[in-house]
Amino acid sequence: DDAAADDDDDDDADDEDKDEDKEKAKDAAAEDKAAKDAAAANEKDDRDADADAAAAAALNAPIPPALRSLVTELLPRLMHCCFKKSWQATVGGVGGIDALSRVLPISALTPQLPRVLQALLRAMRSLPPHAVSEVRAATDAFHRVLEAATPEGVILRGDDAPAGLEAAIGVLSEELFSTSSSPTVRPVVERAIRGLAARSGLDVGKVLDVKTTHVASLLSRPLHSRHVHVQTQVVHILNFCVSATPEPLIKISAQANFVSVLQEALAVAENDDPSTLKTEPGASEKLHALRAACIRLMCSVMALQELKTPPPGQEQLAQLRQRIITMFFKSLTSRSAEVVNIAKEGLKRVIQQQSLSKELLQSSLRPILVNLAHYKNLTMPLLVGLERLLELLSNWFNPTLGEKLLEHLRRWLEPDNKAVAPGGQQTQARPPPKDFKIAAAMINLFHLLPQAAGKFLEPLVMLTIQLEQALPQSGVHSEVNSLYRKPLAKFLSRYAPATVDFFLARLSQPAFFF
Repeated sequence: DDAAADDDDDDDADDEDKDEDKEKAKDAAAEDKAAKDAAAANEKDDRDADADAAAAAALNAPIPPALRSLVTELLPRLMHCCFKKSWQATVGGVGGIDALSRVLPISALTPQLPRVLQALLRAMRSLPPHAVSEVRAATDAFHRVLEAATPEGVILRGDDAPAGLEAAIGVLSEELFSTSSSPTVRPVVERAIRGLAARSGLDVGKVLDVKTTHVASLLSRPLHSRHVHVQTQVVHILNFCVSATPEPLIKISAQANFVSVLQEALAVAENDDPSTLKTEPGASEKLHALRAACIRLMCSVMALQELKTPPPGQEQLAQLRQRIITMFFKSLTSRSAEVVNIAKEGLKRVIQQQSLSKELLQSSLRPILVNLAHYKNLTMPLLVGLERLLELLSNWFNPTLGEKLLEHLRRWLEPDNKAVAPGGQQTQARPPPKDFKIAAAMINLFHLLPQAAGKFLEPLVMLTIQLEQALPQSGVHSEVNSLYRKPLAKFLSRYAPATVDFFLARLSQPAFFF
């Protein structure tokens, strides 16, 4: 027995030694990994430092004598081509600047940077919208030259800033605050300014050095007193200023006329019929662009602290906030897909910021839900808007909405009263809806309903089968090429276990599979 006990003690000692060895091995492996990670991080830092040093050196590198004539003779001629009326000359000027920017050292382009940027902006402004590849080439050349001239950590202002850089920022600032800018140029300039802020580590306001006169000129006149195109540009400028991070360039409390302009922009955003605002023939497109810009401005404004939580006694701001939220709900049923998407994004931001009151939600949802009372009121914009609402606020809806949708779907299968013969005999069943998409859009809502909507599995599948049987035998939308199956599949995927059990129990019934 003593010998056996000694053997047990030896085994325990061996196990302890093995455990210690394993722990030591783990510690050694962890130390090894930490050392490798530290070495990799140091190596990356060294590479970044080398890249920054190389970029800084490139800004001050001397121009080779063989290339000086390209800078003094050829580059000015190419920039001049960008200002000519002929599109061939403009495209040639852009192509030449693009080619030179790839060959010349950046130190040769930096002193000419303001003029180069002006030339490329002029080219983008003069080229027609359908010249997509040419505009893209000018845009790419613009960003490449600017990014090469402003590497990470660049100093934008002062004696240490590269020559010509401060003047180049002035070109961007002037274009940004210009009310005659074009839809092609403005996004390019805004992206360039944000890129400068990121590479220099400065706020957008410090990059631009915005003066009060810039903003005051925008707010000095009522919005409706300007031309439609100018109104759109003013709204775009205000939107950029409000959405600047980390601090907006405009604050409601600092500008006396800002609330008045916002109320005018909100009135435009609320108007779903541009014909009532027409001021000139063929203005529908411009008015649609103005309305979309105004809704974007409302999205950005809702992030301002003054509207997030209006100060006590500021009833005007509280009412403005409520009107904006109501406008978002109303715009979800617009016929314009762009307006719907912007309104959904704005409503999503509002919901993320803070919960909405029950009274506000009920008053905002009532116009949409009232139209669901009768199937004749159903339209695609209404159903698409309801889909966007369910994506954002599904918890606020109850399964009775699903029952109402099933009731409407059954309507498509009822006999058509107009198809009754004089003797009172039915001549044909009610034909499928004129727009098959309406029924498909109704089915598409079921997968967004609250979790309790799983009880609609059987009636929805049965109705979908009957709707498919009512489709024409041939055509774009037929029983073979049904557009009901994709929305139904979304619902079935959400309740996958119940779906599998449902179809397994009906394997012997071909109607459920063919």
